[in-house]
Amino acid sequence: MIGKRPFVVTITTACLLGGILAAAPISAATATASTTPTMTLTPVHPGLKEILGHVFVIYRSQRYGAADINDAITNVSSGEVATLYAQPFPYNKPPIALETNTVPPGGTSAMFSDPVTPTLATRYTATLYASSTSTTPLATSNVATVNVLGGGHVNGPKRCGRPVCHETFRLYYVVPPSTLKQEMTKRDYPYFGLNLDKHAEPPAPKWPNPGSRAAHR
Repeated sequence: MIGKRPFVVTITTACLLGGILAAAPISAATATASTTPTMTLTPVHPGLKEILGHVFVIYRSQRYGAADINDAITNVSSGEVATLYAQPFPYNKPPIALETNTVPPGGTSAMFSDPVTPTLATRYTATLYASSTSTTPLATSNVATVNVLGGGHVNGPKRCGRPVCHETFRLYYVVPPSTLKQEMTKRDYPYFGLNLDKHAEPPAPKWPNPGSRAAHR
């Protein structure tokens, strides 16, 4: 038992030293990762609800034609610049620079918000540089997409007498010129809802129904 002690002590010491040596590179990597800049883009539209997680604008709409691209950056330094890029559909051309924001003094994080008015579905990315003249990226963001809905308006209805009432609706669509040919091939599906009351104006229907027959209920 006494002759084996040095051997046991030697092995234990070697294991401890190996554990310390192996832990040193991991700690250094963790420290490096914690100081690496990160960029997160989030598209938002305060006036239109997202549809299945997608953000939309309405083409050529004064009220709903613009969205915001929020850029949250961490582990940044004063004087670094964040450039926002846009790549419109069909995404076969290089992205173009839209806005450049400079990180202000103080703190290690920054938030920028840039308004955008795409006319076609557009992918947005952001890149962080050490300065306005630098070409080496320090960080690159995720891709944030803003989709575009066709605009338009409706003329009608008009007030008419009872018991028979005829209404004519004229629908006008506004779409980007590059999509007009494709949009003209699409079929319209009308939905109608009608509530009747003998004495007063009834509440609006809860659900519209497809097809013209629904208007004669």
